Amino acid sequence: MDIRPQAPGYRLKAKSLDNGETWQPMVSQPIPAATNQGVIFRDKTVGLMIQANNREQSSSRIKYSLSLSYDNCETFPFVYMPFTPTWYGGYSQIIKREDGINIISIE
Repeated sequence: MDIRPQAPGYRLKAKSLDNGETWQPMVSQPIPAATNQGVIFRDKTVGLMIQANNREQSSSRIKYSLSLSYDNCETFPFVYMPFTPTWYGGYSQIIKREDGINIISIE
């Protein structure tokens, strides 16, 4: 689960091993975040987790980035910013089109 911070800071992560009955916090590489929504998406076919959010630690919705993890959210060594750092992008969603091809829609 991806959890947005109540105050500007970092994305929080939690995992469940019993289909959501209980949750435990994950210790993973911190991802800077604004206070708005982020989304995490798993593509099991290629073993990829995609974290999409604004990486500005304020209420600004700028620095929209995709952070990629191939080790189940332990680390996010690849960060891709598809727009200029000042571009406004709010809420987003990741949709799987087919194996290895995903669509990202952004407000």
